[in-house]
Amino acid sequence: MNLGTGPFGIGVWGSHAGGGWGVYGEANASGGFGVYGNNSSGIGVYGTSTSNVGTKGKSSTYNGVWAESTSQDGLFASGGRDGAFMTGARFGAFGVTSSASAAVDYAGVVGSDGTGVTYSGGGALNGVAGVLGYGRSGVAGVTSAAGSWGVIGMKLTNPTTLGPFGVLGYSTYGVYSFGNMGASGTKPFVEPHPTDPTKVIRYVALEGPEAGTYFRGKAVVRDGVATIEVPESFRIVTDPEGLTVHVTAVGRASQTWVESADLNRIVIGATPDVAINYIVHGVRKAYKDSATATMPAVFSNEAKRRLIANGTYNPDGTVNMSTAENLGWARVWREQERVKAETPK
Repeated sequence: MNLGTGPFGIGVWGSHAGGGWGVYGEANASGGFGVYGNNSSGIGVYGTSTSNVGTKGKSSTYNGVWAESTSQDGLFASGGRDGAFMTGARFGAFGVTSSASAAVDYAGVVGSDGTGVTYSGGGALNGVAGVLGYGRSGVAGVTSAAGSWGVIGMKLTNPTTLGPFGVLGYSTYGVYSFGNMGASGTKPFVEPHPTDPTKVIRYVALEGPEAGTYFRGKAVVRDGVATIEVPESFRIVTDPEGLTVHVTAVGRASQTWVESADLNRIVIGATPDVAINYIVHGVRKAYKDSATATMPAVFSNEAKRRLIANGTYNPDGTVNMSTAENLGWARVWREQERVKAETPK
C-alpha cells in the first residue's frame, strides 16, 4: 500500500494478490466516504487485484464509490470478469460529465469491449451523452444479458416527467417504441434467399400520409351478392368514417360494385356472379383527424398534457379550432366533408 504520491501520479495505490481487495473503505455516516481520492491531473483512486475486486466501497447511507477528476476520468475500471461491480438501492452506478460542449464527445459513463477498441474522442457523437458504448464490428457497445428489457433509451421532459422512450430487446421485438417511431430512411425487412447464399430478399414497408389500416381477401358472388364479415381486430382499431373498398373480378368479366360498407360487414354486388378479390382500407381510430375528434383516451397523461399545452386540444379534450385554423387543418377537414357530402351513397 502506498499512501501519498504513488506510482504514475496516483493519489492512493493498493494491490493485493490474494482473495482480498486492493483498497477497501467503508463509511456508515451520511456524507462520509469509504475511500476518497483526489488528484488534479491523474487518477484519484486506483485499485488492482489479480483474483477479486480492484476497488470496493461500501456505505449504508451515501455513495459506495465516489470518484472525481478535473481533467481525466472520474472512475476507470477494467477487469477480466467485472471492470466495476456496483449495487445500490437507487442506482448501481451514476456517472455525469461536467462538460456541455457539443464540439467533442463527452459521456457520463463509457463502456467498451475488450478487443483493443479505444475511445479516441473523435467526435463520433458530436455531443454529450449519458452513456456511450462502443465496440468492434459485430460486438455490442451496450447490451443486457437478462431481464425483461435489453437496453432502454428515454427522454425526460423534466427531472421527474417521462417522455417517449424505446427499448432494444423487448418481448419478441428487437426494437419496441412506447410512442411514435420515426425514420429518415426506409423501414425494410430482410430474409435469406432460399437457394442462393449470395442474395437476400429485401422488402420495404409502404408509406402514406395517414395511419392506415386494411384487410383483404377472396370471396364469391352468388345470386348477385357477396357479404364479407369485417374482422374484429380491424373493427376495434379503425374509425367508422373514411372506409374505402376495392373489388376485382377474377376469371371472367363482371360488373361489380359496393352496395354498403361499415365496420360490421361489406356487401358486394356483381353481375354476372363471379369470384372476386377485395381490399378494404381505413384509418386508425386513435389517429384520425377531424374538427369533431376528441383526444384519444389511450394517450398517457403526460401526452395529453402536452397536447393541451401545445394547443392541439382544449382542456376538455376537444380540438382547439384556433390552432386548426391557423395551421390549415380546418380547411382540409372542410374539403373532406364537402367530398363526403357529394359522394353518392
